[in-house]
Amino acid sequence: MVAIQSLVSVLAMALVANAAPAEIVARVPNPGDIAAGLKFFPAGALNCDQSGKVPTVVSVFAPPGTPSTGTCLSIGQYGSVAIDTLARGCVFEKHLAGNCVDPAFTVYTTTGCKTGEAAPANFYRIVCT
Repeated sequence: MVAIQSLVSVLAMALVANAAPAEIVARVPNPGDIAAGLKFFPAGALNCDQSGKVPTVVSVFAPPGTPSTGTCLSIGQYGSVAIDTLARGCVFEKHLAGNCVDPAFTVYTTTGCKTGEAAPANFYRIVCT
């Protein structure tokens, strides 16, 4: 009986010890996983309207993928962006300067169509914590 109780205690401690890494893995994409799936629509497509407008499709990966999270990327002028996928723990940051050291102009934490994005130039990055 004592042996069974000891075994149960050891198993319980092992489960608790393994819970924290599992939570971390659930929050941040694994290396090479897609962190965000994006579609940038041209300036005339302000509501992610696909009729006659071909979007630029971009997948951003967790390192070592390319392009990878944390990298400042340029898309030029666009009218709207559809965030199709966004991994848990990741955000889409829109910046107005090319090196993304300025504070983010807009931060999106959810998927869906983001409208009214037209500007002379837009820079963005995906950041995962």
